[in-house]
Amino acid sequence: MATIAGEGKTSRQINAEIKGLFASGEEKIVVTDPGARHNLGVAVLTPSHLRFEGSVGYYCAGLIDGPTIEVAGSAGWGLAESMKEGRVVVEGHAGNGAAAAIRGGTVVIHGDAAARLGVAMKGGLVLVG
Repeated sequence: MATIAGEGKTSRQINAEIKGLFASGEEKIVVTDPGARHNLGVAVLTPSHLRFEGSVGYYCAGLIDGPTIEVAGSAGWGLAESMKEGRVVVEGHAGNGAAAAIRGGTVVIHGDAAARLGVAMKGGLVLVG
């Protein structure tokens, strides 16, 4: 398991590290201190496991196809938007438009979800605590 320290890094830097580690064959990554940054964990297209130790901002786990992504905190707007397959689990709450336009996979939100949850879903499953 690989660890990426998010402190002091941009979303782009964190995502580049995530993609580089998965490309090199790593199957499980933990990102510490994501700092509620936007667009984390987007376009991950391989079966893998990614965990954010803290809250994430807008559009986390968007455009994914296959991974399991966990958030040990809350998520902003657009969580898992346009997901094709995989699993996204949020231990806290999610903002507007979570699971919007998903085609498949599962989104689990242990807390509350804001307006427009699952808008324009074509498939998949959304569970909210």
